[in-house]
Amino acid sequence: TQNKAADEAAADHACTQSFESAVALVKDKKYEDAIVALKTYLVSCSTHVSVGDANYWIGECLYSQLKFTDAIPAFESFVQTYPKSTFLSRAMYKIARCYQELDKKTEAKKRFKEIIEKFPETLEAKQSADRLKELK
Repeated sequence: TQNKAADEAAADHACTQSFESAVALVKDKKYEDAIVALKTYLVSCSTHVSVGDANYWIGECLYSQLKFTDAIPAFESFVQTYPKSTFLSRAMYKIARCYQELDKKTEAKKRFKEIIEKFPETLEAKQSADRLKELK
Protein backbone atom coordinates (compact mmCIF):
# COMPACT_ATOMS: atom_id res chain seq x y z
CA THR A 1 0.00 0.00 0.00
CA GLN A 2 2.97 2.34 0.44
CA ASN A 3 3.75 2.07 -3.27
CA LYS A 4 0.11 2.74 -4.17
CA ALA A 5 0.06 5.85 -1.98
CA ALA A 6 3.33 7.04 -3.50
CA ASP A 7 1.96 6.44 -7.00
CA GLU A 8 -1.22 8.37 -6.18
CA ALA A 9 0.80 11.25 -4.71
CA ALA A 10 3.00 11.35 -7.81
CA ALA A 11 -0.05 11.30 -10.09
CA ASP A 12 -1.71 14.06 -8.07
CA HIS A 13 1.46 16.15 -8.28
CA ALA A 14 1.68 15.59 -12.04
CA CYS A 15 -1.95 16.66 -12.45
CA THR A 16 -1.39 19.76 -10.33
CA GLN A 17 1.64 20.67 -12.47
CA SER A 18 -0.34 20.03 -15.66
CA PHE A 19 -3.19 22.26 -14.49
CA GLU A 20 -0.88 25.05 -13.33
CA SER A 21 1.02 24.97 -16.64
CA ALA A 22 -2.26 25.26 -18.57
CA VAL A 23 -3.44 28.21 -16.46
CA ALA A 24 -0.06 29.90 -16.99
CA LEU A 25 -0.74 29.69 -20.75
CA VAL A 26 -4.10 31.40 -20.19
CA LYS A 27 -2.41 34.18 -18.23
CA ASP A 28 0.18 34.52 -21.02
CA LYS A 29 -2.73 34.96 -23.46
CA LYS A 30 -1.74 31.82 -25.36
CA TYR A 31 -5.37 30.79 -25.55
CA GLU A 32 -5.23 28.08 -28.22
CA ASP A 33 -2.31 26.39 -26.46
CA ALA A 34 -4.11 26.76 -23.15
CA ILE A 35 -7.26 25.09 -24.48
CA VAL A 36 -5.21 22.14 -25.75
CA ALA A 37 -3.37 21.91 -22.41
CA LEU A 38 -6.60 22.16 -20.40
CA LYS A 39 -8.32 19.49 -22.50
CA THR A 40 -5.28 17.21 -22.17
CA TYR A 41 -5.37 17.76 -18.42
CA LEU A 42 -9.09 16.92 -18.31
CA VAL A 43 -8.50 13.63 -20.13
CA SER A 44 -5.51 12.52 -18.06
CA CYS A 45 -6.64 13.93 -14.70
CA SER A 46 -10.41 13.46 -14.84
CA THR A 47 -10.81 13.04 -11.06
CA HIS A 48 -8.34 15.74 -9.98
CA VAL A 49 -9.43 18.53 -7.66
CA SER A 50 -9.09 21.26 -10.35
CA VAL A 51 -11.26 19.66 -13.06
CA GLY A 52 -14.04 22.21 -12.52
CA ASP A 53 -11.63 25.11 -12.69
CA ALA A 54 -10.13 23.72 -15.91
CA ASN A 55 -13.58 23.71 -17.49
CA TYR A 56 -14.05 27.33 -16.42
CA TRP A 57 -10.71 28.35 -17.96
CA ILE A 58 -11.65 26.79 -21.30
CA GLY A 59 -14.66 29.11 -21.38
CA GLU A 60 -12.41 32.05 -20.47
CA CYS A 61 -10.04 31.22 -23.33
CA LEU A 62 -12.91 31.15 -25.82
CA TYR A 63 -14.31 34.40 -24.41
CA SER A 64 -10.90 36.08 -24.59
CA GLN A 65 -10.65 35.09 -28.25
CA LEU A 66 -14.06 36.75 -28.82
CA LYS A 67 -15.54 33.32 -29.67
CA PHE A 68 -18.75 34.19 -27.84
CA THR A 69 -20.90 31.58 -29.59
CA ASP A 70 -18.44 28.87 -28.46
CA ALA A 71 -17.93 30.33 -25.00
CA ILE A 72 -21.63 30.21 -24.07
CA PRO A 73 -21.98 26.40 -24.10
CA ALA A 74 -18.60 26.02 -22.38
CA PHE A 75 -19.70 28.32 -19.54
CA GLU A 76 -23.25 26.86 -19.46
CA SER A 77 -21.83 23.36 -19.06
CA PHE A 78 -19.56 24.60 -16.29
CA VAL A 79 -22.47 26.30 -14.46
CA GLN A 80 -24.58 23.12 -14.68
CA THR A 81 -21.77 20.77 -13.66
CA TYR A 82 -20.10 22.84 -10.92
CA PRO A 83 -22.87 24.81 -9.15
CA LYS A 84 -20.76 25.22 -5.99
CA SER A 85 -17.65 26.56 -7.72
CA THR A 86 -16.11 29.82 -6.60
CA PHE A 87 -16.11 30.74 -10.31
CA LEU A 88 -19.90 30.39 -10.63
CA SER A 89 -20.84 34.08 -10.60
CA ARG A 90 -17.94 34.87 -12.96
CA ALA A 91 -19.05 32.18 -15.40
CA MET A 92 -22.63 33.40 -15.30
CA TYR A 93 -21.46 36.97 -15.90
CA LYS A 94 -19.41 35.86 -18.89
CA ILE A 95 -22.48 34.10 -20.33
CA ALA A 96 -24.44 37.35 -20.01
CA ARG A 97 -21.59 39.30 -21.59
CA CYS A 98 -21.43 36.84 -24.49
CA TYR A 99 -25.13 37.41 -25.15
CA GLN A 100 -24.56 41.16 -24.95
CA GLU A 101 -21.66 40.94 -27.41
CA LEU A 102 -23.81 38.84 -29.75
CA ASP A 103 -26.50 41.57 -29.54
CA LYS A 104 -28.98 39.21 -27.88
CA LYS A 105 -30.19 41.89 -25.50
CA THR A 106 -33.21 40.08 -24.06
CA GLU A 107 -31.10 37.06 -23.08
CA ALA A 108 -28.30 39.29 -21.76
CA LYS A 109 -30.73 41.28 -19.58
CA LYS A 110 -32.25 38.08 -18.22
CA ARG A 111 -28.81 36.76 -17.30
CA PHE A 112 -27.61 40.01 -15.73
CA LYS A 113 -30.78 40.14 -13.58
CA GLU A 114 -30.23 36.52 -12.51
CA ILE A 115 -26.70 37.34 -11.33
CA ILE A 116 -27.93 40.33 -9.30
CA GLU A 117 -30.60 38.13 -7.72
CA LYS A 118 -28.38 35.11 -6.96
CA PHE A 119 -25.12 36.89 -6.09
CA PRO A 120 -26.08 40.36 -4.81
CA GLU A 121 -22.84 41.00 -2.92
CA THR A 122 -20.44 40.19 -5.76
CA LEU A 123 -18.46 42.31 -8.17
CA GLU A 124 -20.37 40.53 -10.95
CA ALA A 125 -23.68 41.81 -9.53
CA LYS A 126 -22.37 45.37 -9.57
CA GLN A 127 -21.05 44.92 -13.11
CA SER A 128 -24.38 43.37 -14.14
CA ALA A 129 -26.28 46.37 -12.79
CA ASP A 130 -24.01 48.68 -14.82
CA ARG A 131 -24.54 46.55 -17.94
CA LEU A 132 -28.32 46.63 -17.49
CA LYS A 133 -28.22 50.43 -17.54
CA GLU A 134 -26.36 50.24 -20.88
CA LEU A 135 -28.94 47.87 -22.34
CA LYS A 136 -31.96 50.11 -21.74
